[in-house]
Amino acid sequence: MAPVGKVRIVQYEGQRFLCFCSENSVPRLHVTNVCEFWRCDVPLDKLDGQVSQDGLNSACDDSVVKLREVFEYQTPSLTIHDSKATLKFQDSRETLTFDLFKVSLSEARKLAQDLVFGLVEQVQKLEKQVDALASAGPSPLSSPEKNTLKSQSLYTSVKRHLLG
Repeated sequence: MAPVGKVRIVQYEGQRFLCFCSENSVPRLHVTNVCEFWRCDVPLDKLDGQVSQDGLNSACDDSVVKLREVFEYQTPSLTIHDSKATLKFQDSRETLTFDLFKVSLSEARKLAQDLVFGLVEQVQKLEKQVDALASAGPSPLSSPEKNTLKSQSLYTSVKRHLLG
């Protein structure tokens, strides 16, 4: 389960939580502090009626696109009460609220494992892209010396950021 799109960090009562979406047969929202997981399937009609009704796959694809946009431009607020977490995305035009429910401990362990390995796969893809950029030839618009320094600097800063 690799996250689709952005992974957001949200705070609730001094704790940090990861908030992200994934897709199976329908889009799914997840919230975790890595010890516990909450999730919900996003109803295809929940996303402001902007989902195409041509067919399930097309509707699911449109929902994922809309969720990506919501995650990209809006920071959610989080509240947790017992076994329910509520994510609220709000902008000047609309408010989207999702109720997520806690999963069992055994399922949370599996989801945490899937999340970690999904994130590591994404980091590896980014490292390959950075390596490819760093080894690419110089840009015709800049001098070779500047391009080499810029590539090395980009590579070093991305590696440092990814590896902590």
